[in-house]
Amino acid sequence: MKKMIAALLLLALLLPVVSMAEVPAREDVRAGAVVTFGTFEQDGDESNGQEPIEWIVLLTDDTGALLLSRYLLDAGPLTTPKAYDKVKKEGRTVTWSNCELKAFLNGGFGVIAFVYEEQEAIMPYMIDDEENLVFLLSEDEVRDLLSGDNAIALPTAYALAEGANTAGSDKGAAWWWLRSPGDSDSSFALVMNDGTVYPYGDFCFYDGGIRPALWLNLNKLN
Repeated sequence: MKKMIAALLLLALLLPVVSMAEVPAREDVRAGAVVTFGTFEQDGDESNGQEPIEWIVLLTDDTGALLLSRYLLDAGPLTTPKAYDKVKKEGRTVTWSNCELKAFLNGGFGVIAFVYEEQEAIMPYMIDDEENLVFLLSEDEVRDLLSGDNAIALPTAYALAEGANTAGSDKGAAWWWLRSPGDSDSSFALVMNDGTVYPYGDFCFYDGGIRPALWLNLNKLN
């Protein structure tokens, strides 16, 4: 995530950028399918450009489809120790709504990963009465929508370099963050590298795998 923030600053200096949209055909977006949408650095070689992002279609309805990245695209904390201390001094608790990762996913990541046409195809999703374009799944969403291998996530080479933790996994999988709170005011729930939900969570300023989710507007697809 640290490299992506630096890349965002560089991107702002290079705009306008001409890029091809990676928008799937509507007929291909069905529950259980894997589609490509947007691009992001994944192979660790920035000289060859960003790679198409693969998404698992978790569910669809009449107007939208819930997508979850197939791989862990990045790694980092939900919030930094400095930001955590600031929130605590203000007498507040760190939540998804005020964590730095939410701001990054809905800001820097959205600019880096999606060109204008793709951004227009993302549906806002309400979490705690706030609109989210890109977000993390909740504990309940994982239990309801993921099973078997889909809950186990392999990190990209880029995510590994950013700190994704594969220790103890014979598959090379890493644990990844959820947006649900853990068992203390400094922890968030996570999915372990074997695909099971760990509701007690870990400290929010540890580097965990980042697996974005979003709602795709089917009416924007051909």
